[in-house]
Amino acid sequence: ARHAEMRRTMLIDCLTQMAVAYFVVFALVLAVRRFGMPLQAAAGLVTLQGALFVATLFLGGRWLSQRTQEWQYLLAFVLIGAQGLLFGLGTGPAALWLGAALMGLGVGLQGLTSTSRFAQLMQEHGRGRVGGLTSVAPTAGGMVGAVGGGLLSQQLGTEAGFRVLALMFGVLCVLQVLRLRRLADVG
Repeated sequence: ARHAEMRRTMLIDCLTQMAVAYFVVFALVLAVRRFGMPLQAAAGLVTLQGALFVATLFLGGRWLSQRTQEWQYLLAFVLIGAQGLLFGLGTGPAALWLGAALMGLGVGLQGLTSTSRFAQLMQEHGRGRVGGLTSVAPTAGGMVGAVGGGLLSQQLGTEAGFRVLALMFGVLCVLQVLRLRRLADVG
């Protein structure tokens, strides 16, 4: 059962990094090609996402400590999925700015939650057994997000990749709500 928690945490880490990699590469493409934003302004989307990610890492711990990890993950999935939807629907530059902000917050929440989860798993299973694995999932996710996303956007368009991410995180939201219900029934 504990290995299942490690696999789950690694999967969440992998999928989030896949979304981040796709965002970092294709937010610029979408902003410049679809909406005619100057490259400097489009790069601001990635800067905003990164700044809010870092701010969440520094400032989110106290707020998160008042919620369970399961609720933390749900909120992160909602925020990341909303970003995918905003970019995937391609309604305009304002949606891109809002989506970039949501992505930064969501990835920050997920990062804090997964780091805490990995620390707990290290205490239970030993640092050596878990430590090396924690770098595999994000690296794999980053590669799939950039390379797989490139292939997907070539075939279906950049916005389609963001819609796929929205769908993927929507599924994670549903699974997380079911998990929360199961835990509430047990507890």
